[in-house]
Amino acid sequence: EALRPAIDLHFGRESVAAILDSLESESRPEFQPWAAKMLRLLEERSPTLLRVTFEQLRRGRGLGLADSFRLELNLIHGCFAQGDFVEGIRALIVDKDNAPRWNPRSLAEVTDASVAAFFDPAPPTRRLAGTVAGAPEDPREDVGLPVHEVGVAIATRRDQSDVLGNR
Repeated sequence: EALRPAIDLHFGRESVAAILDSLESESRPEFQPWAAKMLRLLEERSPTLLRVTFEQLRRGRGLGLADSFRLELNLIHGCFAQGDFVEGIRALIVDKDNAPRWNPRSLAEVTDASVAAFFDPAPPTRRLAGTVAGAPEDPREDVGLPVHEVGVAIATRRDQSDVLGNR
């Protein structure tokens, strides 16, 4: 509760870049340590996924439960396809080097188009089974992602593109 004024001020900004700038400029002594910690944490995260999360919060504000679940499912597919999710797993769990190689590396390099791509409706083959005519009855048969193959890439420390090819 004591941090609420700072949270509202900083995270109420119109973009991720504006949030980071706001945190960096925090001058109130009671909020400076918190703001510095938040800034460090956010700067360690995937620049692309920071922007996608910000957009998700903006878009999801008025969604009902079913639409929220559809959005989440679509975003999960996008996170695997884009690669930063898998890279984060590699850096934190597999190699434990804590040095993810985000693509792109900086927030300034993340394009509006790359963020928008996460919110494009998924093609029918990428939706959960049972929601599309002709989809398999067992959702493990086709959830739209080669999950096993991504797991193989992570477990063998191979680049996911080596395993997935041009899917």
